[in-house]
Amino acid sequence: MKNMITMMATVALAASALGQSVYSGNIVGYTKVQLSAGRTDMIGMQFIEVGGANALNIQDIVLIDPTDAEDIIRFWNPTSKTYTTATYYDETRISGLGYVGGPGWGNNSEYRLDDDIPAGQGFWAQTDATTFCMVKGQVIAPEDNELELDAGKLDFICNPFPCSISIQDIVINNPTDAEDIIRFWNPTSKTYTTATYYDETRISGLGYVGGAGWGDNSEYRLDVDFDIGKGFWIQVCENTSVGFKVPAALE
Repeated sequence: MKNMITMMATVALAASALGQSVYSGNIVGYTKVQLSAGRTDMIGMQFIEVGGANALNIQDIVLIDPTDAEDIIRFWNPTSKTYTTATYYDETRISGLGYVGGPGWGNNSEYRLDDDIPAGQGFWAQTDATTFCMVKGQVIAPEDNELELDAGKLDFICNPFPCSISIQDIVINNPTDAEDIIRFWNPTSKTYTTATYYDETRISGLGYVGGAGWGDNSEYRLDVDFDIGKGFWIQVCENTSVGFKVPAALE
């Protein structure tokens, strides 16, 4: 899967020849992800409504050359505690007015949906033809990136920042030793890796000196980076929340 992010700013975003930049809270941009026909792809929500809350409306998820009544996205609905399936239609319905909603995402009766997906949460996309999915909006404020987690539920979330982060930058509020886990795709082994939170992690040859953090099943501290838009699963044993340490590039 190929990810591309383009950043634009309404206030100047200065960058030196060495790649250092000045972060502005008023940055807007987009991600562009290639989707393969018939495959269910996982996509991370990295943006929020411009000037709005820490979420983005699903109508800001745009497919290039979509297929009417065939392309779908699936996302978690915190109200119903179930996953919602939205289908792309060339024409959507508005309650009491008929087919006046224009093209966009609707329910199985073609009524236009008005759901929001929080930044940092993931969703699935499946298309009839190979195409691209674009998500556009405002970059989340670095310090405002916390998501609620339900005990026992496997949540799909993502790196919400326009730069890579370390797995050790994923911080659970009041974690449970040896119980809370993250599962992520390992492109080298072509398998999913499970990382477990430990109050104490091991460093090879040194013992338990790694401090609290994410480790493998032998409690060795992991050194893994998640790229822009990288999604992963997280499961906790108590109701809590998860956040991300602000990357040095955005401080």
